[in-house]
Amino acid sequence: MILEAAKISFNEERYDEAEAFLKEADLKLDEASSEAKRLKGLINLSKGFFVKYWWAILLFIILVIVFGPKVAKKVRVKLAKNKLLNLRLELQTLERLIKKAQEDRFKFKKLTKVTYDIRINRYKDRMTEIKHTIPVLESIIGKKVKKKVKKRGVLEIK
Repeated sequence: MILEAAKISFNEERYDEAEAFLKEADLKLDEASSEAKRLKGLINLSKGFFVKYWWAILLFIILVIVFGPKVAKKVRVKLAKNKLLNLRLELQTLERLIKKAQEDRFKFKKLTKVTYDIRINRYKDRMTEIKHTIPVLESIIGKKVKKKVKKRGVLEIK
């Protein structure tokens, strides 16, 4: 449009007006060029994360496939060892609680028979659960975790 107006002005020998139209057309062309560059930059920025970093994502997936099962097994074994140690500790604690309840009932006569029976049943139920869980954890670990048994001044004669 502006170029046509510049041609008409040039043909009618209005050179100043034609030059003004050309300068205006040049400014509009610069604006359009900068707008095109801006849009191209936005398109590059809006490319998806996966399109930009497909190689890194592929490498990560391959590493997870290769090393994932090994790491998962080690983590599972470590968690099983921790849980096994905690369950053994809880089992010892329950045994001590049973002894304490027996002392309170029979030696000191602090507990009634009903209270004693309730406590002992609760402790024994939990001990049963623990005793069923321990072999499962030992099979996950693959080998038995050694119990830390303290020898209390036992004299062995060989």
